[in-house]
Amino acid sequence: MKNFKYPLNQILFLVFSLHLVAQNKAGDDLFTGLTVHTINIQSSLPLEVFWDSLIYYKDQANLNGGDDTYMKVDITIDNVTTYDIGVHLKGNSSYSAPNSGYKKSFKLDFDKYIDGQDYDGLDKLNLNNCIGDPSMMREKLTLDLFNNMGLPSPRATFANIYLNDTLWGLYSVCEIVEGTFLKNRFGEKDGNLFKGDNSGHLIWEDNNQSSYYGDYELENNDSLNDWSDLVHLLDIINNTSDNDFEDSLETVLNIDVALKYWSICNLLVNLDSYLGSGHNYYIYHNTLTDKFEWIPWDVNESIGGFSMNGMPTTIDEMYNMAYDFLPTGTGTERPLYERILNNTNLTKQYTDALHELIVDYVNADTWNPKIDSIADVIRPYIYADSNFFYPSSDFEKNIDTVVDGAPGLKLFIKERTSYYDSVLVSMGYPSYIDEKENNKNNILIFPNPANTSINIQSNNTPTKLILYNYLGEEAQQNEWKNYSGIINIDISHLPSGIYSCIINKNDSCISSGKIAVIH
Repeated sequence: MKNFKYPLNQILFLVFSLHLVAQNKAGDDLFTGLTVHTINIQSSLPLEVFWDSLIYYKDQANLNGGDDTYMKVDITIDNVTTYDIGVHLKGNSSYSAPNSGYKKSFKLDFDKYIDGQDYDGLDKLNLNNCIGDPSMMREKLTLDLFNNMGLPSPRATFANIYLNDTLWGLYSVCEIVEGTFLKNRFGEKDGNLFKGDNSGHLIWEDNNQSSYYGDYELENNDSLNDWSDLVHLLDIINNTSDNDFEDSLETVLNIDVALKYWSICNLLVNLDSYLGSGHNYYIYHNTLTDKFEWIPWDVNESIGGFSMNGMPTTIDEMYNMAYDFLPTGTGTERPLYERILNNTNLTKQYTDALHELIVDYVNADTWNPKIDSIADVIRPYIYADSNFFYPSSDFEKNIDTVVDGAPGLKLFIKERTSYYDSVLVSMGYPSYIDEKENNKNNILIFPNPANTSINIQSNNTPTKLILYNYLGEEAQQNEWKNYSGIINIDISHLPSGIYSCIINKNDSCISSGKIAVIH
C-alpha cells in the first residue's frame, strides 16, 4: 500500500469527477461512471451520400465563414432512440488535419427541430475525435481534474460511434457550455456567457464594446447584445492601480476558480488556453454573485500536446515549465496573469493551488491508477477502431512514453510533479515527495489478494475504509470509533475483482492503493 500524509479529498474515484455525488442533474446518466457508450447516428440517406453531405456542408461553412448547416437524423444512445435531431461536423484542426480521414468530430443538437427535446436533460453534445492524442485520454483526464478541484467544467465520457449502423470509431463525448450547463452549475442562466475567441487576451482597447467583437463571442442574450459587463471587467484588469487591483478584481471575478484554472493549465502544460494561445475558455457573468466565473474549454491538447512560437517546444522544456511562465512575442500579453504575478497575495494563492494540485490530485500515486483504469476500459474499442489515427501500439506507448511529440502520460506527471516539488520547497512549502517517503508502510492491509476478509494494521489510528470497484462506484464503506491496533473487515459479499482502497483518519486520507478479491 502507498501511504500519504496529506488529504486526498476522496481522490482515487479513479477518473471520476465531483458530479458523482450530484444527483438528478442533466447528463448524470451519461457522464457518471467510466464506460464506453454506444451512439448510432442514423440518416435516411445512404451512408456514402450522408457522409459526402456532411463534408460538403462543413466545407461550405468554412469557405464562407457562415453558420454550420445541420442535417436531420435519429440518434440511438445505449438503445434509447431520439428522433429528428440535428448533426453537423465540427472543429478546425481536428477537421482539416491531413490525417483526419473519415474520423471527423460531430456536434449533436437534440432540440434543433423539436423544441425542448433533449437526451438525459442535455440539449447538445460534442463527439470529439481526439486527433493529436495517441492516448485518447487527455480530454477526459483534464476535465475530470477541473471537476475534482471544484471548478465549473464540462464533463467527458467515451462512446463507440456508428453511422447508419457502420462502426466509425471511438470518440470522446463532451458536455457543451450552454444554458443547461449554466443552470446546473450556477443555479441560473441569465447572465452573459462570453467565449474567448479568437484572441481573448483580456486586453483593454477602449470603452466601445464593438472593439472587442473580433476577440470574444457572446454566446447568449443576442437580442440585448450588452457587453458592458465584459468591458468593465477588462477595465478593472488593465486600468486599476496596483494598490487597488486585488480588491477591485475580487468584486468582478471569482478569483479562486480563476487561479485554480491557471494552476491546472500550468501544471499540465495546457497551452491551447488563455495561458498560451489566449483562447479556448468561457467567462460567465453569474447574476447571483455579480461576478464572472471562469470555465475551461477544449482541453484535448492538454498534458503537453500543444505548442507554438514563444512556448516550450521540447519535452524537457515542458517538464520544467516555470510557475510564472507566460508566452513571449508579439500579441502575447496576458494582463490578468501579469498583474496577478505582480501581486504578492494573489501569487501566493496561485502557488497554494499548485501545491494542492500535486499533493492531493496530480501525482504518480493518484493519476497512474486513473490512467490504467481508463486504458483498461477503452483499450478493446481502440483496437477495433479502423479509423484510429495511430497504430494501436502507439496507444500503449503513449501511456508511458512520447509518441509523435505527445508526452507519455505517466512520465509527464512524474517529471512535472518532481520539478514542482523542488520549486515549491524553495518557496517554503513542505515537500510532498519527502512526506510520502517518510510515511511509507505506516499501514498494512493483509491478506492481499483476499477472499472473505482483510485486516488493517497501522500506527496512524485509521477510522474509515472505502472501496471502489473498477467503475469508480463505491462498493463498501466501513467506519469504526475505537482502534486497537488491528481491524478485521468482512468482504465476503464483494464480487471477485480489483478494488481501489482509501483509508481515512477522520476526514483525511492517510493511505490508498488496490486490493484484489478472489473467491
